[in-house]
Amino acid sequence: MDDSKLRYFASAWLISITLPADSAERYNAQFVNGIDPLAFNQFVASDGDVMPGTYDVNIYINDLLVDSRPVRFSEDSAHGGLAPCLSAAEYIRYGVKIDDDHQPCFALSQTIRQAEQQLDIANHRLIIHIPQQYIEHYPRDYVSPMRFDEGINAAFVNYSYSTDANNGDGGSHQYQYLSLNSGINIASWRLRNNAYWNKFSGQADKWQSIASWAETNIIPWRSRLVVGQTSTDNSVFDSVQFRGVQLGTDVEMRPSSQTGFAPVIRGVANSNARVEVRQNNYLIYSENVPAGPFELNDISAVNRSGDFYVTVIEADGSQTTFTVAYTTLPQLVRAGQWNYQLSAGKYHDGADGYAPALMQSSLSYGLNNTFTLYGGALAAENYRAGAFGVGSNLGGDWRPLSRLYAGGNDAGEWPAQAGRERAFSVC
Repeated sequence: MDDSKLRYFASAWLISITLPADSAERYNAQFVNGIDPLAFNQFVASDGDVMPGTYDVNIYINDLLVDSRPVRFSEDSAHGGLAPCLSAAEYIRYGVKIDDDHQPCFALSQTIRQAEQQLDIANHRLIIHIPQQYIEHYPRDYVSPMRFDEGINAAFVNYSYSTDANNGDGGSHQYQYLSLNSGINIASWRLRNNAYWNKFSGQADKWQSIASWAETNIIPWRSRLVVGQTSTDNSVFDSVQFRGVQLGTDVEMRPSSQTGFAPVIRGVANSNARVEVRQNNYLIYSENVPAGPFELNDISAVNRSGDFYVTVIEADGSQTTFTVAYTTLPQLVRAGQWNYQLSAGKYHDGADGYAPALMQSSLSYGLNNTFTLYGGALAAENYRAGAFGVGSNLGGDWRPLSRLYAGGNDAGEWPAQAGRERAFSVC
């Protein structure tokens, strides 16, 4: 065989091998019953493509399953592929921070540029990655208000009894004392009473009710309503006992990690990373975050002072560190938190003496990581007082307090006061 024939057969053999590789795969729609052949061929017209439509999928946000439901997908002309049609209200329900909840088909990637969406049709998954900063970050010890339990209807009595007997030349003497702490729980209301009884030899016995009150929780406001004998807080003015009505913040409804002051730590992760926070060389917090901006708001400090040292450990092992200044004072409140109390009634000093009517209010608000605004007002017979101040965790607490005093028909005055307080750590 000459060289020309050899080259001819070699070329024909190569063409027979390479031509099928360039042709598209073909499927026989007759093997799939109940499907229109034209629609079937359009569905598989391009390898790896999925036609627009509605599919049952499991929705994952940052690798966390949040829902399982049918989702409609349409072509995404801007980014290619398919885009899910989820309303803004649904994203909010999934914990995404979105201001507008009226859009029926919310364009997530246009609002949050770092957001990514991917349809894994083989596993029926809609995979969404969103920077941690745009996700509602619940504290680690968070309990949903839906799980709050008022308990069962019940009644109880706690008691403590003691007696002393003395025998001497002067005769015999006996002293008896009984303390009672009783209560009744009905639905969301709790009725309480503290009382005591005592008797000394040769004298009439004495029964005294120390305090009686009823209280209930107002869960949407994270507050507690008290009717009866109670006392005001001491955040702005001195605490006093009174009988009346009080409505105020109940910090026990918050997660324990949210009850004290701590700054919100913000940063940026270049990849899936671990964030570690240390105070006084102790590791006090560790959290995994996705790529993008992050925000940590559930940190509990182990000391009243001592800066937070933050380390961001990237997926490739590289580290970035920065420092967040920290010190705390009684007036400081976490950024975005409100504490309030409203009281009205009559002063009660434990005796049947002077009992003027009074009204008192106090309010504090965490403006940001640095400043807390607080103030209050007090009104009683022949007395008025007001106060406001600014607390800071950078250098202490500045209290430009202003008070108004009125005695009888006097005009009163507004003397300005300023104070400064600083917390130090002792190592």
